[in-house]
Amino acid sequence: MVETPTLRGSHVLLRPLVLDDADDLARAAAESREHYGFTDVPDGIDDARRFIADAFELAAAGERMAFAVEWDGQVVGTTSYWEMRPWRWLAGSTLQRAEIPDVVEIGSTWYAA
Repeated sequence: MVETPTLRGSHVLLRPLVLDDADDLARAAAESREHYGFTDVPDGIDDARRFIADAFELAAAGERMAFAVEWDGQVVGTTSYWEMRPWRWLAGSTLQRAEIPDVVEIGSTWYAA
């Protein structure tokens, strides 16, 4: 299992999602819900806690790496790495490995209005 990294840009910070993010996620999701028709976005504090618990469950199974997304110090949403797996290199390649992923999908992403 690879530890969730912290990724920092000039205005945006992606850091590991924690249970204490529930209030901020609920607040961000409440700004405008008009574009969330096809995305699992928490609706209220209890749903935000459920959202985070689901992310933790998938992380424990090695299936998801969830990030809180901060913009200039304010939590504005979330994103995740999914489908983390080693690349299938050509047979005999010295690059083949199994302990860390070479490819990931990025998903479960939503941001405040």
